Amino acid sequence: MHASQGVGRLAIIIGQCGAIPSLLGLLQTSESILQKVILKCLRNIVTSGDTNSLTAVTNGGLEIILNMLLNANSGGLKRPLLEILSALSLLREVRRVIFSSGDVCFLIESARCGRMISRTRTAQAIGMMGLVKKSKADTCSFWCGESTHGIDSEWGYFS
Repeated sequence: MHASQGVGRLAIIIGQCGAIPSLLGLLQTSESILQKVILKCLRNIVTSGDTNSLTAVTNGGLEIILNMLLNANSGGLKRPLLEILSALSLLREVRRVIFSSGDVCFLIESARCGRMISRTRTAQAIGMMGLVKKSKADTCSFWCGESTHGIDSEWGYFS
């Protein structure tokens, strides 16, 4: 077993044991160095699995991260915040909130910095946002009778 596999398993177990709500609460009341340590811990936990990401979101983690990003000036806190956001953004509901709140700029920033895996996750999330919007527009225009992208609206084939 590789050492990173052990870290991933430990992060999953920590998340399953209910540490995420406690860490989110502590994150809001802490300062400076302790915030950075908690953010790195949360980053490792939420990147280890969808269950932990979902737990973080359902406990207000997305709002906390977005608020901290709005107020973050230093790169010391910003990078782990962006990496957490990249992990959370793989969830559909998170992408909806990010898009509707106008915070897509943080995803774009996340795609430019951080670890390669974080940047890859962010690019995937941004791509999924685009596919959903394009798919909804194409489906609506197809079934509503508007001809777009060379589709014959009456028969539903390419003209």
